[in-house]
Amino acid sequence: RYPVKKWAAALAIVAALLYAGLAGWTTPTQRSVIMAGIAFLAVILDRSPISLQLVAWAAFLVLLFQPDSLLGASFQMSFAAVFALVVVFERLGPWFAARRQGWGEGATWDAKLFSTLSWLFIGLAATVATSFVAGLATLPFALFHFDRVSVYGIVANAIAVPLTGFWIMPFAALSLLLMPFGLEGWALTAMGWGCDALLA
Repeated sequence: RYPVKKWAAALAIVAALLYAGLAGWTTPTQRSVIMAGIAFLAVILDRSPISLQLVAWAAFLVLLFQPDSLLGASFQMSFAAVFALVVVFERLGPWFAARRQGWGEGATWDAKLFSTLSWLFIGLAATVATSFVAGLATLPFALFHFDRVSVYGIVANAIAVPLTGFWIMPFAALSLLLMPFGLEGWALTAMGWGCDALLA
């Protein structure tokens, strides 16, 4: 009965700005905040949130205030990766949408179980595909700026992305919420275990 998704999108814009303030306003952070802001605004306005127009607007706004960033590795690699990911996942979108049908209304328990298991596989496959596409897109820039190529980045990301998303970042957010009460110690310790595993 209520547009909860739109309320969540509005709160997410605020959260993105607060996070950027904590992380520092580097070029990739600016790109992320601008793209997230426009995407969530699209959700509020009932428009498709992900498109190449989104990438173009983010690039325009970053270059408007920092035109010199165009020649930097961070701008080039960040936008090359996002551009490639949007192009590829726009094509894969219908396939992912078809996979969601298993959770539709009236689905049997075995269809839901199969759907859940397939989503775990799809999640891992999406992580691998994301790493491969982004790695391929940033390869020329990495060679130019750093004279090196990531050899096992896909395997590392298949481990690092779930570890970051399901362990490190939740404990980081929890520690931030507990800081006003002086109770953040245990959450930071748990987050540290995740960081150690990530570095290993």
